Formats: sequence, structure tokens, C-alpha cells
Amino acid sequence: MKNSHVKRRIGFVAVFILLFILAPILSKEETASPGALYLLLLFLPMSAYALMRPNQRIRQKYAKYAWLYWISMVLSAAIGSYGHLDIGVVKGLMFVVFFITSTSFFITTKELCFLYKTCFIVSICLAILIVLSYVFGFPHNDSSVFMPSYSIGITGLYKNPNYLASFINIVLLAFLYLLFFRRTSLVRKVLMIGVVLLILVAFFFSGVRASFLTFMLSFTFVLLETIRRKKASRIKIVLILSVVSFVVIVYYLQDILELFEIFTRSKALLEDNVRVDSWSIALGIWRGSPVWGCGSGSWAVITKSRNAMLWLHNVFLELLLEQGIIGIFLLAMILFSGYKRTKREDRFFLIALMAVSGIPLLFQNGVNDFNFWRFVLINRVAFNYSIQSETGIIHLISGEKL
Repeated sequence: MKNSHVKRRIGFVAVFILLFILAPILSKEETASPGALYLLLLFLPMSAYALMRPNQRIRQKYAKYAWLYWISMVLSAAIGSYGHLDIGVVKGLMFVVFFITSTSFFITTKELCFLYKTCFIVSICLAILIVLSYVFGFPHNDSSVFMPSYSIGITGLYKNPNYLASFINIVLLAFLYLLFFRRTSLVRKVLMIGVVLLILVAFFFSGVRASFLTFMLSFTFVLLETIRRKKASRIKIVLILSVVSFVVIVYYLQDILELFEIFTRSKALLEDNVRVDSWSIALGIWRGSPVWGCGSGSWAVITKSRNAMLWLHNVFLELLLEQGIIGIFLLAMILFSGYKRTKREDRFFLIALMAVSGIPLLFQNGVNDFNFWRFVLINRVAFNYSIQSETGIIHLISGEKL
């Protein structure tokens, strides 16, 4: 199906995808994880809509792998050595169904622009609130290594800055593509550079180390893209390398200079050590059942019997522990199925988007939660659009739509 029937209005599916993407932001929970009721309010209408419009759905091969993933979750929870069918696993099963139904409908160009623009506006608002929280003294946590971390405390909401920063990272890559590859006026270019600097400052005040890694990775992908397109002018290369160097010097030089303090008195390092210990425990248990895993919901059972963190703080490791190599394989097939059918000019961007949006999950919780399935949903929507549209994502970014 090609993008020849552009809708004049935003459809039901696009609105519910947006509500799903924004769920961690709309949540009042610190971990940016809405409860089962919020998911149920998305799951039931989307399932009903899919059942009422079977002729409008597009059959995709990745849906078969998603259903196999769903079956794997059920079986591993039932027969896994540590399997446990709790509310978290039930939410995970609902996530899979919502993902399958919502991505089975074609997203038009207008709807994709609507999704991106809304997420971009929300990201700018979050960055401004983080900076204002710093200016007016509303720290989220005063126990970080060098300075208090800041979230959106000025609003009275207590949210973990890790999850806010990872949301901003999702839209940053496409915005950098707009900045470097779209022809526009000098005034708009200056404004766009100002937005990038605002995001960089917000990342610094948030104290989220992973956000700087993804920020630099985004710039690196843009640099590689300019070289690939043979448009790597000296000015662009110098600008990109200067920004990356500035971030490294400003953020990591203090790490080196105060290395002794980190290894003696830093609470952040203590937390990192506990996190690494939990990873070691998880890997040790996984080796006992590497192919099938220990069962869905197993980490919650393991933490009751061992001196480990309640959360593993690594989504992919949690998936490997609970569903083994089979779970990792099925996830890869869900994400990459149809890669050869995507537009050739989109492929580098799609890989970059997956890397930038996936890195924060190495330090976050919950394979059966919104942040993980937001990552899966966004990347699958991008893949589907590149496959089904007439022009593709890069043409859309370089054109006049976004």
C-alpha cells in the first residue's frame, strides 16, 4: 500500500499512538510508568478498532514474530524456572497486542508529521522546564556526583530525569537532520541551533550521563551522513566535531579530575556498583538457561531471594534473563523485519534512530513497561512508513512537510 490516499484529518490510530508515546510524560509516577488502568484505556479501544476494521489492516511479517513473542511470554511465565505471571507480565502481554494492532494500520504523511511535531513541542517544553528548575532551585536529587540533578520540579511533579531525557533523545536525531540537510532561511537555522543548545543545556542540568552519550552519538550519525552524501563541507565537519568535543570536555573532564573523589565518597558510584552487581547476578542465573530464559517475571522472584536491586536497570538484559536468546531473536525480528524493503536512502537513518532511542534502555527498567514498548513502536512505525510510503522518511525531512 502506497501513500496515495493522504487523509485530510488525523486518524484514530495516530491519536492513540501519540497517547502511548506520551504516556511516560503524562504519568504522575516518578519512574514515568503509568499504571495498568492507563494501558487498559489504550488497549481496549485499539483492539476494538482493529476488530471492526479488518480490511484496513496491513498484514506484515513482523506481526507473526510479535505473536510468537506473546506466546513465548505466556509459556515462559508458566513453565520457566523462575516464571511468575504477575501484573507486570499481564501488562507486557497487553503491550504486545497494542503494538500489533496499532502498527497494522497505515500511517499517512500528515499523521507522521503530526506525531513528530507534537513530540518535538513536548521535548522543547521539557527542556525549558529542566532549565527553569535549575534557575529557580528545584533539584530532583542532590546526591549526584558533582551537582544536583534537575527534572521538572518547578511544576511540582517529581519525575526521574532519566526518562525525560530519553524522550527528548527520540526527537533529537530527526531535528539534527532537519538542521543540517534541509534548505531553509538563515534566521530559521539560527533558531534551530538555539534549540539544540537548549537541549544540550537541559541534558547537562539533568545530570543524565546516558543523554550525553546519545547526544554525541546523534551528532556522529549526522557527520557520517554528511560524508555518505558527499556533502561534508569543512564548515559542517568543524561544527559537528566542535560540538562533540565541547560536550566531552565540559562533561567528562571533571570526571577525570575528580576521579579520586568518585572512588571514595561518591554515592552515584555506589549505586552504579550495586547496579553492576545486579547485572552479574542476572547473567549468572541466565547461564543456567540461556536459550529459553528463566521465565517472564522472573527478576521479581529473584530479588526476593537475593540481595539485589528491585529493578535490573537494563531492559535488554532483563529480556535476555527472562526469555533467553529466543526472546532477543524475536525482538530483533520484530524490529528489523522488512529492512530490505525500506527505501535505500532511509536505511542509515533508521539504524541511527534505533541506536539513539535504544541506548537509554541499557540503563532503564522494565521490559514490560511503556519506555521499552515506546522504543519498539516508534522504530516499527518508522520502518513501516519507509516501506509503505512513496517517498520515504529522508525525503520527508528534506522536503516541506516537517
